[in-house]
Amino acid sequence: VGPENNNDPQGLSASRNPTLIYPPEPSMALRRFNFSTRSLRLDSVSTRIDKWLWAARFYKTRAQAKTAIDGGKVKVNGQRTKPAKEVAVGDQIELRIGFIDRCVIVLALSDVRRGAVDAARLFEETRESIANRETLRLQRLALGPTRPTARPTKRDRRQIHRLVSKSDPFQSDP
Repeated sequence: VGPENNNDPQGLSASRNPTLIYPPEPSMALRRFNFSTRSLRLDSVSTRIDKWLWAARFYKTRAQAKTAIDGGKVKVNGQRTKPAKEVAVGDQIELRIGFIDRCVIVLALSDVRRGAVDAARLFEETRESIANRETLRLQRLALGPTRPTARPTKRDRRQIHRLVSKSDPFQSDP
């Protein structure tokens, strides 16, 4: 047996459940759909830079974001900052992750980490930053493969010896 009212496809009308107000109040919708009230920044126009960098998925943890900020790898509007600095929509953030420099403009605020699609909507990378990253990528490709930083393991040495012995037909096997 379906719902009695066609405008109420989920059967939540007051006739079936007199204690439920339909449509539900915003607080009820937040509980029902498991949204966090702290992600709805209705009363504030800024959020902490360390939380925003974490929510925008530039860093895996807030501690990593804080370390980068304290180390001077993050600048807001061209100036060094502190982790508690409030960032607002329209701010320009320059950050260095590894050997990659990025310059992004804040489009939206969030202090809750969501999926990658939602995180990409929080910022826009500048054209200069994209062009610089592309030239660095091409330069790294032109250099070729890099040497490993650690010593080869026993397994790696065996594979190297097998490769060398296959490529040199004049080398005698012991």
